[in-house]
Amino acid sequence: MVSEYKVPRTEKHYVCMVGLLACAGQVEKACKLIDSMNAELGLAVWVALLAGMGSAHVVTTGEANVQRFPFSLLDFSQLGC
Repeated sequence: MVSEYKVPRTEKHYVCMVGLLACAGQVEKACKLIDSMNAELGLAVWVALLAGMGSAHVVTTGEANVQRFPFSLLDFSQLGC
């Protein structure tokens, strides 16, 4: 994409691909893509992964990914609890 169209990869591109892979049940590929990201991981990537896993009914790798989840990105003050 970068070499052919001169479009740099952004986090939004990764979020889209992670969501698509996870929804298709390709969670391992989605995790490898996350590991290969050279950008700062934001909350959207993890939401896409977990939401895709939920829609694909993939539970087995969820526990391992929850341990990698950056809970420091969450702002609980905005939840209104």
